[in-house]
Formats: sequence, C-alpha cells, structure tokens
Amino acid sequence: MPRFYVNFPLEESIKIELPLNIVRHLQVLRLKLNEEITLFNGGEYEYSAIILSLERKKVTVQILKSYKVHNNSQLKLTLAMAIIANDKMDLIIQKATELGVNEIIPIISERSQKINSKRLEHWQKIIISSCEQCGRNSLTTIQQPIALKQLFIDYKNPELKLVLSPHDNNDINSKVIANDILLLVGPEGGFTNAEIKSAKLYAYKTIKLGENILRAETAAIAGLSVIQTIFGSFKFKEDGDGKN
Repeated sequence: MPRFYVNFPLEESIKIELPLNIVRHLQVLRLKLNEEITLFNGGEYEYSAIILSLERKKVTVQILKSYKVHNNSQLKLTLAMAIIANDKMDLIIQKATELGVNEIIPIISERSQKINSKRLEHWQKIIISSCEQCGRNSLTTIQQPIALKQLFIDYKNPELKLVLSPHDNNDINSKVIANDILLLVGPEGGFTNAEIKSAKLYAYKTIKLGENILRAETAAIAGLSVIQTIFGSFKFKEDGDGKN
C-alpha cells in the first residue's frame, strides 16, 4: 500500500485534503476512487485512508484506522558526514535514513565540497521519500552544515564516537555497550592527518573497514551497517546447527 508523509495532525474518521505534491504522486501511481493509502506524520502511528474524491489538483481522503508502529531502532545513531559531491551526498542521505539514522550533520572540512542554500530543502525531500518507501515513521533530522571543529565542541555527549580512517587498524569492540553513537565520515580524499589528530583529542575512536580504500559514500553506508549490526536493530539468529 502506498505510504505518504503529511505535516499535519491525523486522527481516525476525519476527512482531509491531501497536499498537492501527494496529489501529483497519486496521479503518477494511477490510483483510483476507493483505493486505500497509508499516511504518517512523523509520530508513532500510521493511518490507513480511503480515497473519496479524485480531481486534477484536489484529492480528499477519509482516515479509517490508526496503527501503532514499532519499527524504530532503539539505538540513537548520528551521522556526521563531510559534504561531498551532490549526487553522492544525496545517496548517503537516502541510505542513512533507511538504515535508521536519527540525525545527520553535514560537515565542512578541509577537503569537503561547497554547499548552496537549497541543498537542505532538497535533502529533506529525500528523507521524506526514503521514509515513505522503507516504512519508517520518524523522520531523520538534517542539521545545518557546521565546521568540523564546531562538531567537536557541540557534540561531546554520545557514548561512543567513531571516525572512519583507512590507516588505523582498530576494531569496534562488540562487548562495549552503547546506545548513543556518532559516526564521523570524511570527504573524498579523507580527513587530513591534523583533522584525525583533533578527532582523537576529542575522544573519537578511529576505525578501519577492511583492507580496501572505500569511497566516501561506500564508507558511510558500510559503517552505519556495521554499527547497526553490532549495537542496533540488525540481528542475525543462528539455526540449530549453530550456523547463521
């Protein structure tokens, strides 16, 4: 069933007009009268709704039922990502949302790309689209870009702070218990030696993902997946023979 995000209150039995962007999407999907859709607004519930009227620029639906959703990771996960090329940064925003990241902080570092004022709005649309697709109710928060030094000052509280570095052969200790983790990922070309040194001074642990040098977007996605596997919602059960 198609899912759509709306930025206003929802409750059972009420009739509402959908925003124009959703109306256009319904038309692309060729949905018809009396078909059902799912709505959510960032809270813990999602709502089934039926299409009552369908016009070119106006669609009215009626909310039928509400359902409490239990698909949020218990891990608070923050991604601090040095700004890279637009298409690659878009991919990271999309996949970080799917991987359960709570907060994304675009970082300005020595080798990061420049950003224009319209990118935040664009990234917010990517987050909404990703949540609609993956079934997630809570929207990832995207912050204003900040300098790397400012990140070190403003984000001191996470229980575990990790920075990816292809030259430091440290492992993530699975015996460590952490429910609040910040992952810092560098731009194309990586962080400078001075930036890595500064991160260590602020209690960041450097970790290496395998023996190959990964692209920035690959490193971010792989790093988040590893963290969710060790600390978060990616759980693998063994069968009766002790095999995965």
